[in-house]
Amino acid sequence: MTPEPHACPKCGCARAQAEGGGACPICGLRLERWGAFRDEPSPHPGIDPAFSTLADRWEDPKAHDAFLALARAEAALDAAAARYRHRLRAQPDDAQAQRALAQAVLVAAQLKDTAARDSLVGLRRLRLAITLAAFFLIVALTVVVYRVLARGFPRSL
Repeated sequence: MTPEPHACPKCGCARAQAEGGGACPICGLRLERWGAFRDEPSPHPGIDPAFSTLADRWEDPKAHDAFLALARAEAALDAAAARYRHRLRAQPDDAQAQRALAQAVLVAAQLKDTAARDSLVGLRRLRLAITLAAFFLIVALTVVVYRVLARGFPRSL
């Protein structure tokens, strides 16, 4: 049985839906949850007013860029993408919504990669600190052992 093509309801990623589980390779939404994913975007007070005013300047790409910048600052790229997905369901040929959704997914993926790199940098710093502490502990113990040996062992107990 061949997998049938299916777009992720969260990010719109066009990937084949595999049998037996898995997740969207872009946003991570598990395949078994695709059917339950909300069609209507949840309210978000940080970006809803800006998205409402975006309707007046819908054909202006800079207005969409500004909206996505706000969504990024509000940590609401997922909510912004949901609004564009909702618009695309009603108007599938909307070029501005397609471009903005692709941009939101791209920025979210970049942020995910950056967060992963930052976490690795933190782990490297922790490893360096532990290594330096161990080095200085070994040096200190070496000095103590040397001083004890330099005095010699007591001959009578």
